[in-house]
Amino acid sequence: MTGPPAEERPHILKVVAIYVLFASAWILLSDKALEALLTDPTQMTFASIVKGWVFVAVTAVLLYTLMQHAWQRTSLARNERQQTLLLLEAIAESSQDAIFAKDLEGRYMLINRAASQILGHPAASVHGQNDYAFFPPEQAERLIAIDRQIIATGETRTYEESVATPLGIRVLHVTKGPLGGPDGRVIGVFGISRDITERQHTADTIRQLNAELTATLQAIPDLLFDIDGEGVYRGIWAQNPAQLADQKSRLLGRKVTDVLPADAAAGVLAAIREAIAKGHSYGQVIRLGRGSNSKWFELSVARKGSNSGPDAHVIILSRDITERYQAEAALMERDFKFGAIVRHNPSALTLKTPDGRYALANPNFQAIHGRSEDQLVGKTDFDLYPAGTAETFRANDARVLDTLQPHAIEENMLVDGQPHTFMSHMFPILDASGAARFVCRISLDITESKKVEEQLRKLAQAVEQSPGNVFITGLDACIEYANEAFLRNTGYSRDEVLQHNPRFLQSGRTPPATFQSLWRALQHGETWKGELFNRRKDGSDYTALSIITPIRQADGRISHYVAVQEDVTERQRNLEELDRYRHHLEELVTIRTLELAEAKSAAEGANVAKTAFLANMSHEIRTPLSGIIGMAHLVRRSHVNKRQAEQLDKIAASGRHLLQIINDILDLSKIEAGKLALDERDFRLRDMLDATLAVTGDAVAAKGLQLHTDFTGLPEVLHGDPTRLSQALVNYIGNALKFTEHGTISLRGYLVAEDASGYLLRFEVSDTGIGMSAEQQANLFEAFEQADNSTTRKYGGTGLGLAITRHIAQLMGGEVGVSSEAGAGSTFWMSGRFGKPDDTHPVAAAPSDERLEVRLNKEHAGTHVLLAEDNPVNQEVALLLLGDAGLNCDLAEDGAEALRLAGERDYALILMDIQMPVMDGLQATRAIRSLPGHRAGVPILAMTANAFAEDRENCLAAGMNDFIAKPFEPDALYAILLKWLERPAAADAAS
Repeated sequence: MTGPPAEERPHILKVVAIYVLFASAWILLSDKALEALLTDPTQMTFASIVKGWVFVAVTAVLLYTLMQHAWQRTSLARNERQQTLLLLEAIAESSQDAIFAKDLEGRYMLINRAASQILGHPAASVHGQNDYAFFPPEQAERLIAIDRQIIATGETRTYEESVATPLGIRVLHVTKGPLGGPDGRVIGVFGISRDITERQHTADTIRQLNAELTATLQAIPDLLFDIDGEGVYRGIWAQNPAQLADQKSRLLGRKVTDVLPADAAAGVLAAIREAIAKGHSYGQVIRLGRGSNSKWFELSVARKGSNSGPDAHVIILSRDITERYQAEAALMERDFKFGAIVRHNPSALTLKTPDGRYALANPNFQAIHGRSEDQLVGKTDFDLYPAGTAETFRANDARVLDTLQPHAIEENMLVDGQPHTFMSHMFPILDASGAARFVCRISLDITESKKVEEQLRKLAQAVEQSPGNVFITGLDACIEYANEAFLRNTGYSRDEVLQHNPRFLQSGRTPPATFQSLWRALQHGETWKGELFNRRKDGSDYTALSIITPIRQADGRISHYVAVQEDVTERQRNLEELDRYRHHLEELVTIRTLELAEAKSAAEGANVAKTAFLANMSHEIRTPLSGIIGMAHLVRRSHVNKRQAEQLDKIAASGRHLLQIINDILDLSKIEAGKLALDERDFRLRDMLDATLAVTGDAVAAKGLQLHTDFTGLPEVLHGDPTRLSQALVNYIGNALKFTEHGTISLRGYLVAEDASGYLLRFEVSDTGIGMSAEQQANLFEAFEQADNSTTRKYGGTGLGLAITRHIAQLMGGEVGVSSEAGAGSTFWMSGRFGKPDDTHPVAAAPSDERLEVRLNKEHAGTHVLLAEDNPVNQEVALLLLGDAGLNCDLAEDGAEALRLAGERDYALILMDIQMPVMDGLQATRAIRSLPGHRAGVPILAMTANAFAEDRENCLAAGMNDFIAKPFEPDALYAILLKWLERPAAADAAS
């Protein structure tokens, strides 16, 4: 029997307590009251009976009241409990989660509707059944095992499990725990199962989508960044996982300003701000790295969502456009080079469409016709030339278009009213389909060269048609050339003569002393004159009056002998008769002498003509070179990028290389004329070495070679010509650089001997290049000779450098030589004698052009100077250089204008070109010197592209104060300007 519910016990105890108190008080008090009121036993008995019934009535009423109150409380509690159970049942039935309870035997005591659906049975049929009734055995075993474990441990457990239900396999999130009874004992297991199948499927789908999205992002070749509005990296994706890991560790959580260069970070932040404000930003380009390692990236930025506040995020796609940028730069570079070739080509260059209309005309072509390119483009040959000339040009174009092959054609036309001959190289320019789009014509004016060629042809004809025997031999006396008169007079064929010693002509009648005298004179480099008694092929004898002269090369070396012979047989036969007419013979000899003198005079005149030709060619080449080198220098000083600076340096280097070739040719001419002399002075050996390395160092470094120098043990100061010594060493280093692909070039100096008057020094340049065979070394120091003279040789060059070096060494009292082995490099050496210095502390080298320019700006800014120059390019270069130095410069385009301006204004200095129209520089200088007043004393500096010593002498003789040769380096110009602005001509003349 069970007791009352715990919540009712206090009420029952309260009722019992009241009843006991009332009963006790009634018995005690009623008995006392009866004893006090009644004495009669009968009355006492009756009263006791009445008192008993009254007590029963009162207690019954009281008990009823208490029981009624207790019943009401119990009923109320039962109703409340019933409402709670109903509420709990409604909640359980309404829950989407499956709720169930099992007893200790695993039998279901309670399930809600959701649990009934999972089990697939109504609740009534489930009560009292275990899991075996609803699940497969293995699954039921697993569920029952979990229940037993919970009952044993008393712990609540949460887990996920997949179960087979009538609805299919469902994934349940299960919470199970012990079910306690009223006394706190475990009476079973309760469970709540939530069906998370759809959520799990959604999660799997989301995971799959995330994986696919991640794979897609990683497959994009561009970098993707998730960055907040403050520029902090929040996410990053890259195609290369290794790169991604590195970028994450380096970037995540950091600001773009912490990891990117300032300019790149500014670009990224600007794109972020634009995207946050507008929703997107496209086309922002940033650069990372410097120089050849630079990379260019194009940014595409999109805002995430619609949030444009401070906590907004953006996605940045960073695309590497380096290759595209470099390709565009390369295209621009190609266009620049093509434009430079077109603009500066010394030939007249044009492009014409197949219908004969001009599409391009370079400045030289424009100058020929006196029209601008706009006035030429779209025109035809019939708009520019007479009909006959135009038809010839159109026919030549047709040949190119018909054959689609290049052609070289001589074309004639009038230029400034004078007939000119042009060598035109014509070729088609094809499009991608192979059709001709343009005809390109490059025409070079060969009028003068044709004249020279004609003169040379006439000279050759004169020698060939001369009635006297003329033949030339090498040093081994083998005949290399014989004219027709020689073959005709001796009876031998050309094959029987060439490469044979002329001893086959000997008759045996010539005295041995005659041959001894001949060779003695030739070995001393002298001309020999005498009679030789020779024999023709047919056996007949003849007497040859011979003049044999050594042929000297530019360096003074004898390379050949030329013989001019006259057949005097008849004269010998008539010797007696000639004796009778001695006086007449003397007249003939006198006439011959005069003829020889005239021949000598003609030869000297030819030499003078050659010198003039070289001077003119020097001027014609140096003038445009001055513009090229000057323009390259000026553009180089402007704001150009590194690549453009390198290209300008290459243009300047090429110009200086061409200038060096011209200088070598002039030096060779001076050597041939015996006019190359040393300019000896005290100099520091280190300054000479620095000048040499300044010329060659960049070329050596550009080729990746190492240059070693060792002048240990040499005197610090010498007396000699440092410029010519540097020239010789530069020739050697340039030669080594040409034939060395990798390794080192070494420059060394040795003290060979010392005496009271000076030193004998030896300089060597060694390389690790291709070397030479003994045959290649034989004539290496001869002019125009090279180790490989084949037309297809790999290495270029004029073949003058080593010959000039040999002559410089001879002028210095030394020698030259080479030791080499094919494949093992070469060592070129030279020796020379140098005096001991008068001053052991010669003046140091002049400061750089920047310091000179600063001095000019500081000390002479605003000074008025006059520039007399007729070449437009050289005008522009000189005016810009003078303007950069702070000078106020007026321009005269000819000598007459220079004279007029000098008479109207006082100038501190005049720069005077020599060759100008109307009045040349020499005439203008003489006229200025004759002006009245102090204008006659203004310093006048000659600027000329002629480089012979005679030109300098002519300038000084005309009244000029100094001389600067074109093309000039800016530092040389600034130095001579400082010299004469600080030392006026009058003061210099007085000193």
